[in-house]
Amino acid sequence: MKPSSAVENALNVSLPKKYCNLIDDENADKLYDRFTTYIDTDVVSIIESNRGYILERDSIDDLDDGTFWGSLKRLFIHGSRKNLLKQRQSMFTEWIEPRHFIIGGDYGEGMYFIKLDDPECHVYRFDLETGKTRKKPYGLSKYINYLDELSQKNT
Repeated sequence: MKPSSAVENALNVSLPKKYCNLIDDENADKLYDRFTTYIDTDVVSIIESNRGYILERDSIDDLDDGTFWGSLKRLFIHGSRKNLLKQRQSMFTEWIEPRHFIIGGDYGEGMYFIKLDDPECHVYRFDLETGKTRKKPYGLSKYINYLDELSQKNT
């Protein structure tokens, strides 16, 4: 099974063709090695980054199994059930409903994403500190070229 098909099946989404071509490329692993997290080509990691597509909006059963120990664990790690549900619903409103799809990040300061309904695969950066999104001035192929240039400068 192609990596793009595995991602689509696991998350129940349709990926843009340009993104499919990128992660299905035989050299995708080399790309991942060069750019570490800026563009993720590892299927398991892609699925984990975008697992919101398979979660339920109004349920936190994946974080709290309903047992005493499960509730205690959830409380210490994630906080109250009410706040956790509020965060989950916010994630759906801000990420899942607009069809944002995480393709990588830059070491904790930002996340790079595409929109699943954009065939040109324009790349966006979400700044984790400010909560603001900025559209990169290029599509996916130019983003890869930019990363190539960045890689050459750093070697």
